[in-house]
Amino acid sequence: NDQHVLENNSLRVCLEILTRTSCITNMKRSDKMDLRKTIISMVLATDMAEHFRVVSQFSQKITQADMQPEAPLRFDQKLALLEMTIKLADIGHTTLLESEHVHWVTAIQEEFF
Repeated sequence: NDQHVLENNSLRVCLEILTRTSCITNMKRSDKMDLRKTIISMVLATDMAEHFRVVSQFSQKITQADMQPEAPLRFDQKLALLEMTIKLADIGHTTLLESEHVHWVTAIQEEFF
């Protein structure tokens, strides 16, 4: 699989750790599946190939005119909000002062190359 190579490796490690530890042992199967789906969605949202999908889904699901401030968010709305949050954290360094931005870009390049 040549898609999302770095993200899939991170997911593999993360999901292996979750299955080896006791932190999800007592969770209901449906909750485990929701957690797994959430983790996968959030990690894949950091791939720039998913940028426009993440932004579009956020716009569709979170900025809907029919949303009521008091109403709880649905699972798909929560997922869209989490994906956007992790995306902003992932690319937010681009809004920093140039010296701080260069620091983070250098750190990323050292990590992957």
